[in-house]
Amino acid sequence: MTLNRYHLWCFVVLAWTVALACFISTAVADAPVTQPAHGLDDATLIRGQRLRERLLDAMESSYENSGTWPPRLAAPTDPPSVIYVRPPPLMDDEQTSGIGSVTLVAHERLEAYPDGVWVGYADGHLEFVASAAALAECAAQGTIVREAIARHGSVIGPRPKPASAPPPATGALRLKLLDPDGKPLAGALVGVFGYFGDRYPSEFPTGFGGEDGAPLASDAGGDVRLPAEKVFRPPYRFGDDPSASLYIVHESRRLAAMEVVGRSEFKSDEGAVREIRLQPACRVSGELVSLGLASRVTDPGRAHALFFQPGKFQLRSVASGFTSPQFAALLPPGDHLMSVHAADGHDVMRCLRIEPGRREMRLLIDLPPKIIPQLIGQPAPELRQIKGWKNGGPVTLADLRGKVVLLDFWGTWCGPCIGAMPDLMKLHDAYKDRGLVIIAVHDDSVATLEEMERQLEPLRAEHWGGRDLPFLIALDGGGETRIRGTAATARGATTAAYGISQFPTMLLIGPDGTLVRSLDVHDNKRAAEEVEKLIKTIERRD
Repeated sequence: MTLNRYHLWCFVVLAWTVALACFISTAVADAPVTQPAHGLDDATLIRGQRLRERLLDAMESSYENSGTWPPRLAAPTDPPSVIYVRPPPLMDDEQTSGIGSVTLVAHERLEAYPDGVWVGYADGHLEFVASAAALAECAAQGTIVREAIARHGSVIGPRPKPASAPPPATGALRLKLLDPDGKPLAGALVGVFGYFGDRYPSEFPTGFGGEDGAPLASDAGGDVRLPAEKVFRPPYRFGDDPSASLYIVHESRRLAAMEVVGRSEFKSDEGAVREIRLQPACRVSGELVSLGLASRVTDPGRAHALFFQPGKFQLRSVASGFTSPQFAALLPPGDHLMSVHAADGHDVMRCLRIEPGRREMRLLIDLPPKIIPQLIGQPAPELRQIKGWKNGGPVTLADLRGKVVLLDFWGTWCGPCIGAMPDLMKLHDAYKDRGLVIIAVHDDSVATLEEMERQLEPLRAEHWGGRDLPFLIALDGGGETRIRGTAATARGATTAAYGISQFPTMLLIGPDGTLVRSLDVHDNKRAAEEVEKLIKTIERRD
């Protein structure tokens, strides 16, 4: 049989079609979960996804078998990687925050990927580094943690309770600001907060907060008079001798200092002078990706980062807030901790050691995705291990098919949760007869319903005009439960099943039992619109 030109052309078209289909299916299967950052190509992002999958598999297996990471993990062969021994616990059970973030677990071999490797941590997140020096900086985080614990008792440090009714702050402290050579520094700005990013409307990189919060500037002699009343505002009223942080910066010369001042230093006669020498600052910046969010989003959304000295979280003062997934700040030499988070991602803690003379530090951090964004459009997890009900119940989500369900994760200890209840009551009153069921899931921080009732009594009188909560209340049970895919825990099995780490969190479940969206109940108009939209689907069906 011979082929004429027509048959030959059909054969060529068919061959190209098959080849193109194979290419597309492979490309879809290996499609990156985020847009490239730091100039990373698709292949590098895919490597990160695969290493993350192995990391999570090891995490889930080890927690299921022993409740923690094993002393050593078997090294996978593809991609080639190195497995680190997990160091022994450095904190007690109540002070584990952040420890997983600095425990290096696995990384690709730098000799196999000279352009950069992915590093995995015990909390399930990854970081991309492009040199042996940057890889060493990752491993050095454990040293920073140990030193912070030896000095302060934990990485975070003590969280003292505010002193009761402290007297008004009085007096002043005279500062003499110097440059690195010891010469008086004019034009340096002094405040208690540092501001970086387009989410901060302030025209200054530092200040005191509030309407009158503009920073103070040093004069030609480097002198600044610092009034106590500008410094010691909540939450800086701790203990018998409150302390506050100062962030001092000279942007044009890129000099900075972070200092702690005590209230006892502020005198009425202003006789004492405190000298502060600013140092060449390092611009710490970076981008965020979320390798675990698949194709649901293209980036982790707006980002926020807090910077503080190890063991002094209560004196955190420098913040970075961007509407895009990035962060940046000017920091002086020394050890710093950075807590970074973004929309749809769990918080990640990163230890930074800035050597004198270091002027730039670039990071690329992968945020473990929260569970909720992955559940959107999926069947909502069932309520589990609920140990008590108020105003009715027990019920299951399966019982409520055909109705619109709003889950409100809250606690009596949570101020914003208490403040949101009147808006939630309005939704209940408007839609309870049209198919809306509100279930307020209280976390497992109280032992019994009776204990919760005792805590609610003063709240009703002070915040809700004496009205009791009119909707279903479910008291979560199960104690501290690990959030799947992370090393973090939540108080209660249902709270952990939804990966709740921020309170309040309100979720809307459609009549078919799928999770529709999270809800901001303070946005009354938008919340009502979303509920109304789902209610109408029920009414049209009836």
